[in-house]
Formats: sequence, C-alpha cells, structure tokens
Amino acid sequence: MKILLIAPNLRGRPDVGTNVSPVPLGLLYLAAALRQAGYGRINIVDANALDLSRGEVLARVGSFAPDLVGI
Repeated sequence: MKILLIAPNLRGRPDVGTNVSPVPLGLLYLAAALRQAGYGRINIVDANALDLSRGEVLARVGSFAPDLVGI
C-alpha cells in the first residue's frame, strides 16, 4: 500500500499568520507508526517547508499515485 501524508502550505493565510510549526511532527510520528506496522511505502510532502502551491502538491500526488492520502 502506498500512503502519502501532506502538510499543507499555510504561509500567508490570515487565520494562521506566522504561527506555523516548522516541522510536521504529527505526520512524522504517524509515518513512523505506519512503517513499523508494515503498511508499505509511506511518503511525506511538507508543502509548507517547500513553499509548494496547490498545483505543485497535486502534481506530487499524481506522480506518487498513492492508495491513501492524509492531510
């Protein structure tokens, strides 16, 4: 099973401002637990750290072709 976990890009959002966690620890913990449980290939896209647009995130989703996406 291929699972993709996405940390969305929240920069510039008026309701979030600059109070954005630099590391998506929740997704990292979840990915580690899924790997340990044997759920196959797990990939994380940190759109916030990479400053990706929605289109760029969608392109990464398409190229990875996951069975499951978590945001």
